[in-house]
Amino acid sequence: RSGDGVAWIPQSLARQDIEAKTIVTAAEKESNLWVPIEIRLYRPAKRMPPDAEELWEIFVEEQI
Repeated sequence: RSGDGVAWIPQSLARQDIEAKTIVTAAEKESNLWVPIEIRLYRPAKRMPPDAEELWEIFVEEQI
């Protein structure tokens, strides 16, 4: 179903739809339009697989 809406979608996911003109960007990069957002990361209480733990440590160290 088509309609109107706004979403934050990674360009890598949206590229084909943008090229097909089934979706459009709200503003060009040159417009300097920006919206402040806060991103929170949550993890399970129990230990995660080693790769996930390593990624989590990067987030913690870098405060991304």
